Amino acid sequence: MELKYRQLIADQNLSITCPPDDCQLNTPVEAARWVLSPIDHELNFLPNHLFNQKRGRLLRIQDEARNCGYCSVSLHESVEASENAFRGLSLAIRGKIGYTHIATGLIEAGIGLVTAINPVSRHFELFESDNYQWSNNFTIIAPLQ
Repeated sequence: MELKYRQLIADQNLSITCPPDDCQLNTPVEAARWVLSPIDHELNFLPNHLFNQKRGRLLRIQDEARNCGYCSVSLHESVEASENAFRGLSLAIRGKIGYTHIATGLIEAGIGLVTAINPVSRHFELFESDNYQWSNNFTIIAPLQ
């Protein structure tokens, strides 16, 4: 499978395998994500590395697994899990990341490689293939609070 952000991954010069070896080709799954309004905002479905770069915040991340994860799209298994994760952040961090809403949608089968869902946070990452239209499949459902 040809990944959309293969060059971003290569640019990290990681000594670990990225995406991780235990990633699976995704099956259809409902997911939630923090976004900006409107849903087709250019920053909404970017990996964290690109999101931060476009916002003028270049971060130096020393942890290679985290650096790899920042090349994927971050998602939660449910709206509740996504809201809980957001509320778990300090007000300062919430302000820095700048997301304003939560969106939910169906991730169609075969559009990328997914990590295992964390049993506590219900978080997972998607290393997407080329040409997926996120804004056609996700809808903003509520403001983040």
